[in-house]
Amino acid sequence: TVLYVIIIMLVSFVPFVGWIIGLVLSWAFIVYAPAAIVGKKSAVDALKESWNIFMAQKLNTFLFWLLLLIIGGALSALAFIPVFIAAWPVLAAIFTGGVLAAIQANAVALFVGGVITAFLLSFVSVFTQAAATLYYAQSRSPGTRR
Repeated sequence: TVLYVIIIMLVSFVPFVGWIIGLVLSWAFIVYAPAAIVGKKSAVDALKESWNIFMAQKLNTFLFWLLLLIIGGALSALAFIPVFIAAWPVLAAIFTGGVLAAIQANAVALFVGGVITAFLLSFVSVFTQAAATLYYAQSRSPGTRR
């Protein structure tokens, strides 16, 4: 994944269009990790296979990415509910004053809310990786299936 991150970061530095190129590359390399792990490929071979899947199925890959973005975003938003509930008194204190006192008074609730949110976000991460793995398994060429 380091190679993937380096490629996306370098491309994103291109003025004006870097973010567009980075976005397209994120679509192209969406199954990079499953290709490396499930396909037992090297980093470069996994990038090539992910690129080949994208080039063969551009619309399907884009729609999968969009669906994953919507579902993952919704699940992430739901995962942040516990920390927002715990932080509500602190947020209210921003307007009324005494933010530090509100943080001290709600430290345990903030900690518990943060732990619950982190726990729920781990499930979102597992969901997105599992979905990418299933997409990879269904999208790779028949000659490479085992």
